[in-house]
Amino acid sequence: MKFFYLSSNPDFNGKLLIHERSCPELPSPYERDYLGAFNSAFEALKNATEIKSNVSICPVCGCKEEIYTLRHLSKKASE
Repeated sequence: MKFFYLSSNPDFNGKLLIHERSCPELPSPYERDYLGAFNSAFEALKNATEIKSNVSICPVCGCKEEIYTLRHLSKKASE
């Protein structure tokens, strides 16, 4: 399990970003909210969209994982 946080301040696109605890772009404790422990950034995103709108996964810490998850899911669907 990984620990995820949601930024309190939107980025330049107006999105609130989800960060993993080890992300180099993780906002200060005063500028983030704890989302919880999840198996993937995709799970954290699903949870965050129930709380807030305009949520996205941080491209620095979660982008590779999100692409892997989407490829993995599409492979299973085509089998």
